[in-house]
Amino acid sequence: MLALLLPSEHAQSSSVRFEPAASSNSADSYPTKPVRIVVGLALGGGADMVARMVAQKLSESLGQSFVVENRPGAGGSIGPAYVANSPPDGYTLLLIISGFSAYPALYPNLPYDPIKSFAPITLVSEAPFILTVHPSVPVNTVKDLIALAKAKPGVLNIGTSGIGATGHQPLSNNIRPQIPLHNPFIGAMLK
Repeated sequence: MLALLLPSEHAQSSSVRFEPAASSNSADSYPTKPVRIVVGLALGGGADMVARMVAQKLSESLGQSFVVENRPGAGGSIGPAYVANSPPDGYTLLLIISGFSAYPALYPNLPYDPIKSFAPITLVSEAPFILTVHPSVPVNTVKDLIALAKAKPGVLNIGTSGIGATGHQPLSNNIRPQIPLHNPFIGAMLK
């Protein structure tokens, strides 16, 4: 799931409407200057690519630049901190990933509240969770994988897009004690 948010104070003070610039008669219609879409993940990953497609379509539709700004780190929690501290004027938006709601449990000292600090604009996309294993691993289901990890502790390792990322959470809860090596890979363009 990817969703577009803005600092919540803006939602109470006025509304951000994404309407084509040609339909507006007012000189001060939103947006009157470039809009940033912050992504808390690295350049080149799935969220970044979706954000760039959304930015392009919004730019074409509204006649104003929408620029993607990547602020990766801490499993995606740094970008939201930046947006939460931005002016609530609708010119700094946040594209979040599905792991966003788990940040308080993973990072207890967040400088923002994922629920209260932001207001939703729209759901951008949804995607299934996909788990892959090397063909040499003798499993066909997640249940088989968990059973193998428990039967042979210390043999398997897991690679995900980062600590706290969507792929890390479900498996960690089920087989963390049996998988001693977690490989949190950095973003696609940071290699």
